[in-house]
Amino acid sequence: MKINILCVGNSLLHHPPCADVFWDGDWGMAASCRENDYYHILQRRLAGKYPEIEFNWHENGSATFEQSIKKDEDKDYTELFDRLFGKTLSEFTPDIVSLQLGDNCPHHETSDMAYAKAIIQAVNYFKKVNPDVIVILCLTWYGEMIDSKHIGTLIAARETEMPFVDLTKLFCPENQAHGLFKHEGVQNHPGDRGMWLIAEEYTKAISKLIDSKFLEK
Repeated sequence: MKINILCVGNSLLHHPPCADVFWDGDWGMAASCRENDYYHILQRRLAGKYPEIEFNWHENGSATFEQSIKKDEDKDYTELFDRLFGKTLSEFTPDIVSLQLGDNCPHHETSDMAYAKAIIQAVNYFKKVNPDVIVILCLTWYGEMIDSKHIGTLIAARETEMPFVDLTKLFCPENQAHGLFKHEGVQNHPGDRGMWLIAEEYTKAISKLIDSKFLEK
């Protein structure tokens, strides 16, 4: 059995070297090495749990999308999605998409419904490629229970009947990279412990899908 997994995310998923913030890595900010970011931990976890399954992986940046979400509830993101994801989806048909985004969208610049509708459009965009795709939404790493991104994600999950992971509950000093990097913005990212816990949340969510929707077939 083969399962294609597309991980869409922001700097937590992958960030190239950036001298402006003293970041030398080329992986999920601020893991100590490539093997310790959540994307690569997740791959190892699932490969070990399901040795009978051939997992095919792809990652795709999404920061431009989350930065573009404002208060316009009628905004059409199709052209942006084509630029961000078109090439990937022309070569790779995902069975599962993890949509880890929202941290670069200040909650006061959007609204519950505007954010929800943007996420719903993203889900529907991936469904055009594979009507049976499962898109795992997320409550952002940076966020609060009452902010528009959190509420908007819950609305989108209800409307699309898609699952979600809660990364907000993991956001605390011991899971961040304080004292390990010069730039405060990098320090606020998940350190190795935070990355492991994020990978654990995605491992549980994806395992539930595999057990219920793939292995039962």
